[in-house]
Amino acid sequence: MNLRAKSVSVLGVAAVAATTLVVLPAGTAHAAYPKCNSSKAIDTSHGTVRQPYYTGTGSRNCVMGVGADNGAVRRLQYVLVHCYNRDIGIDGVYGANTRNAVRYVQQFEGLASQDIDGVYGPLTRKAMKWRTNTGICFRPAV
Repeated sequence: MNLRAKSVSVLGVAAVAATTLVVLPAGTAHAAYPKCNSSKAIDTSHGTVRQPYYTGTGSRNCVMGVGADNGAVRRLQYVLVHCYNRDIGIDGVYGANTRNAVRYVQQFEGLASQDIDGVYGPLTRKAMKWRTNTGICFRPAV
C-alpha cells in the first residue's frame, strides 16, 4: 500500500468514526442501551407525542449524548424548546447546548444527582414532559 492509499484509508476510518461517535459518561448504565436513531409516534390520552427510539428493536429505551446527529436529537430539541423554554437550536446535533438543556430538565424534573449528566436516556424520557400534536406538554404514562 503506497502512502496515498494509506492516507485515504486513514481518512476514511476517521470520517466513519466521526459520524458515529457519541460521548456517554464512563461507568454509567447508559452503555446498556442502544443509541436513539429516529422518533416514534405514541398515542396518549392527550394526543400523539413523538419520542426518540431505536429502530433496531423499536424500543424507546435508548440513549443520546454529545456527538449524536439525527432526527431523534431534533425531536428532543423540539421538546426542550417548546416544553421547557430552552433557548437552543433545533438542528439535530447533540452538542453542548443540548447537553446543558437536558441537564436542566433532569434537575427540574427531580432526577437524583447522580443521574443529572446531560445524557438523554430512559430515566430522562420517563421524567420529561412531551409536546403532543395538540400543543399540550405533559408526562405520558407510556
